[in-house]
Amino acid sequence: MTAPTVPNSTNIRPNQVIIVQGEVAFARTASLITGAELERRVSNSKSAYPTNTDHTLISLSNCKIVPANPAQLTWEEAYVQSLFFEHKKNPEKGLGYEAKNLTRSLPTLLARDPENPDAYRQIVDVEGEIARGTEVRIVLNTFQSKDKFGRDHQKLGVGLEAIILSTEEVPYAPRTGARSLDLSSYGITVSEPLVATNGTAAPVIEIVGTDASGLPAAPVATPAAPPAAPAAPAAPAAPAAPAAPAAPAAPVAPVAPAAASAPAAPTAPSAPVTPTAPAQPIVPVAEAYQVAAPAAPVSGNPADPFAGAPAPSWGGAGIQQPA
Repeated sequence: MTAPTVPNSTNIRPNQVIIVQGEVAFARTASLITGAELERRVSNSKSAYPTNTDHTLISLSNCKIVPANPAQLTWEEAYVQSLFFEHKKNPEKGLGYEAKNLTRSLPTLLARDPENPDAYRQIVDVEGEIARGTEVRIVLNTFQSKDKFGRDHQKLGVGLEAIILSTEEVPYAPRTGARSLDLSSYGITVSEPLVATNGTAAPVIEIVGTDASGLPAAPVATPAAPPAAPAAPAAPAAPAAPAAPAAPAAPVAPVAPAAASAPAAPTAPSAPVTPTAPAQPIVPVAEAYQVAAPAAPVSGNPADPFAGAPAPSWGGAGIQQPA
């Protein structure tokens, strides 16, 4: 049998670990994508095979493989690297990659242990999603899935197992609907990240009417109508009196001729219109009072927070063939 030359989902091995480093472009790892949100994502998906089960996911930019052996990529590391995609509209984001966890368990979140700088601790009580732009390493694992009859699928999958931070604390993203306000130039410092507060609609009160002052009027009971009195018997109609002869019409008096109207007095000439003063030009705000525009984000990460780990350079040694 000829050995494969290109790794793909049909010739990778199960239970292999791959580590990818990159910047968080989008994270949904603190809670499951399920219910109505899942249905909306499926209906809006452009994929021929959208994920229709509960899951979590994370999208990275400026991705690179962190190889177990800096001199040579494993077969599975090369396969995951082949799944990287380019950001055509935003080339400064480098290569991208999206990883999903298709179980109902959240990915393990690891941060540096403040008591042991060479170790990591698990963050159990996760308060929110990881902030965009955070440099992370994600741990992937290849797995063999089965169909509804218990038979192995021909293609293997790659699942998200863990997220590793280079910091001791989790850089949380602002809660949905909350805006980040930089008020430092006004001497105002916000000690905690802003969170969105949901508004509720007031109960609707039906107004029956208003009084003379415009205020809602108290309901007024409508008095009951008195019982109708019995109708009196109708009196016999009196005979009509003979009509008197009409008097002769008086002659119409001749109409007097209308008096000649007096000539109209000439109108006085209108006063000249006083020219209006020209509009004053808008004076720009003094530079000292202008709010500085936020600086453009620096492309990439100037200092790798995972500098202590082996650099992903394998010197063109090739790909290790699967055993």
